[in-house]
Amino acid sequence: MSYDLAKKIAAAKDFADYLPWIEAALAQDKTSGENHSEMYLHFTKMNVQRMKRLEKTTKLWPELLELAKNSQKNLLFLVLTEAWCGDAAQNLPPIYKLVETQPNWQMKTLWRDEHLDLMEDYKTDGGIGIPKVLLIDADTQTVLGHWGPRPAEAQQKVRDYKALEEKPPYAEFAKDMQLWYAKDKTQSLQKELLDWLSDLV
Repeated sequence: MSYDLAKKIAAAKDFADYLPWIEAALAQDKTSGENHSEMYLHFTKMNVQRMKRLEKTTKLWPELLELAKNSQKNLLFLVLTEAWCGDAAQNLPPIYKLVETQPNWQMKTLWRDEHLDLMEDYKTDGGIGIPKVLLIDADTQTVLGHWGPRPAEAQQKVRDYKALEEKPPYAEFAKDMQLWYAKDKTQSLQKELLDWLSDLV
């Protein structure tokens, strides 16, 4: 580990500021990272719409709410992400909605491309897929576990796409992924959160 986790935590921004930051960047025709192409700006604009919709429509499972209510730990959900990331837009608002129900929990973000040293420890299938959520004991600053970058069924779709010899355009695949999320309605995410957090909180 070539980084200081305490410094990473200190540099992280509250998730409450995530969407406002993205909207301010878009007003200047920018997104996070170095790529401000039309495609990345389009992805980012779509993500703003998705996040706002999910904030309004997500209904958390009673079992998840009970789990959070009964937690005795001070926990930090530290997220490696980027504004243009479609999986982040689909998964982070429901997670934050859960975090908000427990006063001892907090959620913060780091831009992945500014913290590749940390990302290096939490690769998925050898890649730096995001979002990656690190569950940290806020008292000891110990990483208890991690989740991401997407529910297992969606991750398999990514593997299948990467394995194709002749791939359709990425924008076409991204659209297919968003359709999967729309049909799933956060159910896969909530099941995985329940399984993941049950032994940790």
